[in-house]
Amino acid sequence: MIPLLAVGGATVAGALGAMMLVSGAEKLRRHDDFLGTLAGYRLLPDAMLETAAWALGGLETALGVAFLLHLAPQVAGGVSACLFVVFAMAMAINLVRGRTDVSCGCVPGLERTPLSWAGVGRSGGFVVLSALTAQGGALPGLVRAESIAGGVCLFVLVMTATILSTPAPGEAA
Repeated sequence: MIPLLAVGGATVAGALGAMMLVSGAEKLRRHDDFLGTLAGYRLLPDAMLETAAWALGGLETALGVAFLLHLAPQVAGGVSACLFVVFAMAMAINLVRGRTDVSCGCVPGLERTPLSWAGVGRSGGFVVLSALTAQGGALPGLVRAESIAGGVCLFVLVMTATILSTPAPGEAA
């Protein structure tokens, strides 16, 4: 019998892995844009922004690979959960300051999304999902691969729906 918790964890790992790989690679590819987004949060001294931007892009990319290849799942899940806590706190601090005009700096396609409490809640949900990736017992290799692939497909479907439903700049909602 295949443990459902392990299947769920592998599926979530696939979705989070795809999301983090795409997001991290995009932050590295469009470094200057992400640097501007990071500076817009006004949480780090200017001298740390460059290093932080490269580190966040690299860390997200590495976590994405770790999730997709099932490398050190407990470590990847724990580090990912911590990262989402930091993201939620950064958004919450800016919302409390009344700064909703800052881009969330999230995954590609959502970079125009302004800060909101829903975004803070979404990051909180990702904390829980990150913890789920480290749960469960061992799965047969093919079942794990299928579960991870299913999670990747789920991420692609959600992102496609999100991007298609998001008005372009200047377009009415």
